[in-house]
Amino acid sequence: MRRRVGFVPQAIALWGHLPVRTNLEILGRLAGLDRDRIAAAVTDALAWSGLADRAAEPVATLSGGMQRRINIAAGTLHGPDLLLLDEPAVGLDPVSRQAIHRVLEGLRDRGMGLILTTHDLVEAEALADRVAVLAGGVVRAADTIPILVGRLFGADQEVLLMLAADPAPALRDCLRTTLFSPTNADRIWVGRLRGGLEQLAGLRSQLVAAGADIDELRVRQPGLHGVFVELTGQVPNE
Repeated sequence: MRRRVGFVPQAIALWGHLPVRTNLEILGRLAGLDRDRIAAAVTDALAWSGLADRAAEPVATLSGGMQRRINIAAGTLHGPDLLLLDEPAVGLDPVSRQAIHRVLEGLRDRGMGLILTTHDLVEAEALADRVAVLAGGVVRAADTIPILVGRLFGADQEVLLMLAADPAPALRDCLRTTLFSPTNADRIWVGRLRGGLEQLAGLRSQLVAAGADIDELRVRQPGLHGVFVELTGQVPNE
């Protein structure tokens, strides 16, 4: 059963002073592959990871994104049905992150099941067929993103209000009566807009009349970001 599951840790689990191919050969042996299967598995992994031309180079000389691709390749050498990944693109620049996403999409297209943990909601929304929102050690909800959005928002839109100063008690009361909820940051409130964008001007006027010093009032179609805020009351970094 364990051979049907692969694992890719957040940390780079490779020997930096050894060449890429040598790393994969050693890890293939540790995964229980015989010599013939190792050679084929390593050649295949180098091809789909896009690093065949760097096979002879020490891992430590590669960029962070390349190291993460090899890290993923190492977890798949034994051909698992399911691959578990912990923050596979953490700390990478946008270009390197996209390269990782293409690698993961390629594995999914091959029929491999993927379960990944990530703090990057954009990454989760781009890659996941289903998501589970975990906060405080508890799974708050799990389903497809469209179903979660429909369940929590219906036809409403998401509104993010950023204030220039801490709200006075009267403004807090106004915010709550206009469907805003406080987040973990006192000057950031999240709510919903009902009735379409034509209602936005009236909402803004109502908030200003109640004493709101508005830095930003943002309206958007709710997605995983809105689902996370609704379920946890926290506004994640974007």
